Amino acid sequence: KDLINLILSLFDEVIIWKIKNNKQNENLMNKFLSMKNGSALYGPKFKLTSLIEFETTLCPSGWKINQSGSTQFYIELKSIPNYIKSITVYYELACIETQSMCKKIRIFKKSTDAQSWGTNN
Repeated sequence: KDLINLILSLFDEVIIWKIKNNKQNENLMNKFLSMKNGSALYGPKFKLTSLIEFETTLCPSGWKINQSGSTQFYIELKSIPNYIKSITVYYELACIETQSMCKKIRIFKKSTDAQSWGTNN
């Protein structure tokens, strides 16, 4: 238990990604609402070390054809050193507006791995 607490204290990350119109991006919500299937918004990135990086993406109308009309959120592994076999990530995804929450554990093995969560999953 002490080891788990130590790891969490070192690698705990909270990211809040607000999709709304503001002074920096006046049309972000309009862009979100008008995006077609297969289009993505690229959100915050986070790193565990300088060599291990993740990115968040949001596909407002789904990424795959069978997801059309549903919003899909992704955590994507962007970089991992060759000497690391895998990374296990526990994450919680919450949406205030829909009052939904998802808790998952995912093992990422290569830089093309992604974990999705969506309204049709």
